[in-house]
Amino acid sequence: MTGTILSSPSNALPAIAKAFERSRVVEMRVWEEGAFSGAGDLSLGTIELFPEEGEEQITKAVRKGAFEWKTPEIDAVQAELVQLLSLGDLKGDAKKNTDDKLRRLLDSFGAIPIRLGMTHPAFDPRSLEAMPFKRPTTVVADTSGVLQGGLNFIGRYLHPAARIKIPAVVQMEIVNLAERFFSNKRSSKPRALDLLFDHTRSQGGQRVLLQLELHTDVELERTFLLGDPLRGTFQREEEKELKELNLSVPIRAYADRLILEAVRQHQTQVSHGHPMMLLTSDQGLARMALAEGVTPLYFKSAKAGALFGRHFTGVNFHPFKGSLSTISVADLIWELATDFGCARLRTPDGSYEVSVYAMGKEFAWAPYHSHDDLLWIEITVSDEESAGSRGVGLSATDSSEATQASEKPAKRAKKSKAASASDTAIANTDVQPVEGTKAIAETPALYKFSVDRMLTLVEALDAHQRLSVDEVSNALGIPSKSGVVDYRRFLESGNAVSVDDDGWTATPALSRLAIALRNADVADLRAALSHFPSYIFLDAQLSGYPIGEPVPAAVFGRAASTFTALAEITQLGASVFGEGFFPTPTDPIDTEFAEMAAVAYDRLDEGGEWVETGRWLEELVKGFGVHPLVARARLQTAAEKNLVRRFAEGSTTDTKLDRHAIRVLSSKDGRPAIRTQHLYRGDFLIPGKGSSSLRIERIRP
Repeated sequence: MTGTILSSPSNALPAIAKAFERSRVVEMRVWEEGAFSGAGDLSLGTIELFPEEGEEQITKAVRKGAFEWKTPEIDAVQAELVQLLSLGDLKGDAKKNTDDKLRRLLDSFGAIPIRLGMTHPAFDPRSLEAMPFKRPTTVVADTSGVLQGGLNFIGRYLHPAARIKIPAVVQMEIVNLAERFFSNKRSSKPRALDLLFDHTRSQGGQRVLLQLELHTDVELERTFLLGDPLRGTFQREEEKELKELNLSVPIRAYADRLILEAVRQHQTQVSHGHPMMLLTSDQGLARMALAEGVTPLYFKSAKAGALFGRHFTGVNFHPFKGSLSTISVADLIWELATDFGCARLRTPDGSYEVSVYAMGKEFAWAPYHSHDDLLWIEITVSDEESAGSRGVGLSATDSSEATQASEKPAKRAKKSKAASASDTAIANTDVQPVEGTKAIAETPALYKFSVDRMLTLVEALDAHQRLSVDEVSNALGIPSKSGVVDYRRFLESGNAVSVDDDGWTATPALSRLAIALRNADVADLRAALSHFPSYIFLDAQLSGYPIGEPVPAAVFGRAASTFTALAEITQLGASVFGEGFFPTPTDPIDTEFAEMAAVAYDRLDEGGEWVETGRWLEELVKGFGVHPLVARARLQTAAEKNLVRRFAEGSTTDTKLDRHAIRVLSSKDGRPAIRTQHLYRGDFLIPGKGSSSLRIERIRP
């Protein structure tokens, strides 16, 4: 991928700091290229930075761990994973098996903060009272000890008294996980859920061992190989004599046996009385160890609740010394990038994004990458003054470069509309600017076209980079060449295509537009459209129109259907059936939204305590200018912060209420699409729950 360079965590700090210069709160997202459908990524919450006074302190705060990581609730993550992994259409036994796998996958994510040191393993009380070790102690780790974060804890807080041994079978089990992951990844029809599960476990486990070996002073000892080169551990034995013994059944127990034998073999080499412990979160292996006179260093397996719905900080107390230990934002991103393949920091307005890749079809690996802890990093700047600058240069010392911090791309575009007036087409005589709205230097032409077909055309142009005139007509499904004129004029107005007699050629502006559409990223789409004069006019008209008043169709003339669709998918406005099209410029903070949510609920509550979710969402549109998708997201975060209590009740939705709907941008199989979202249906407000009726309670501090 062009525009990417290798970087270590320390060298990436300036690029990460620039995201926080724009916004103190940024989004944390992860992506697995083979498992997730399309280019959609998974939200892992937000990171809020707390620097001291002065912009120069931001990089220091990033490095010293002065941040709070707020993770989403498990229900929201599970619903998002079902969509990203395309698991929604399963039924019967297939659904049950998939639900079990999804639960195990979410539980495996619980080890991430433990491996980072943001939280600690839950050790058995007898194990805990022996810490920190007063005399040299050998700790033999099993596979769960590596994957679940126990080994990180030993290396971080109990070294050097703790001497660590890794049995050969543990290494082999982790390599086996990696082999299964790559085998599935290379198949013609990869199993998405298994792919993600094996990716996080295998690559996370390998990173633990590599970090301890290459980037700490912890000494790792390895045991020699025990058993009959372990072939029975990982493949079925086909020899007749051994097959009759049915040794293929207790394969897992045999691997555990080898780990215990590694402990017993080491006991013969050390002096009498030297403590030996077996680090494990496997209850069965811990019981086996107790029965054979081996002390288990047992801790509980991490569950999903160890990660989701919690707040983590980058500064924590050393569990035994009382001093502070820190985890930088870069350390967090590097861990997540390794576990998932890609981790992204994105500002809320989408104007700046840092993507860190540990793996991908376009990225090579070499041993020196692991020695220097190097991953591939890419920077995307989407605002007007930096549009097109994908893959900005990165330097460890260049941390003071000024950046535009707060304005959204569309708003910055309005400031330069006088300069861009020369690029606009002749104004439509049909357009009737409304009194009271923001004036612009010149009213641009508003072209009438199908937004759905425009998405198809943009996708085709981005895929082929050049289309003949006939190919353009075929992509749009319009046989007449005159029918494509408005499509051409709109794209030309934003410099997205160059047109000659032989065909249409895509430009970098069209590529940015296509990427935003494929990702279904509204912030990026607004930024990509901020160079189109007609979209600037649309934004100016809606943001300047009074909240609560429907916008007359005359504002957009004959192109009203086109630009109301554009406004809806970019969340500038929303339709209320039977009442009109309303502007939705409000993007409140959580505390403000909590008050709005309660007021809107009180207006509708007639003493029965329950109101229809669709009516509540439309009340927020009309009364406060809050888009339904924004309302859904803010309600989730307000509930997580205990600002409001929400109660949902499911019921059968009257089909006539399906006319109360909005158009939203979505992505399916990597292709953008416009989907109709029914506001009164129970699965809209709280995914995975039947929430046709709603009750809101404001929590006062």
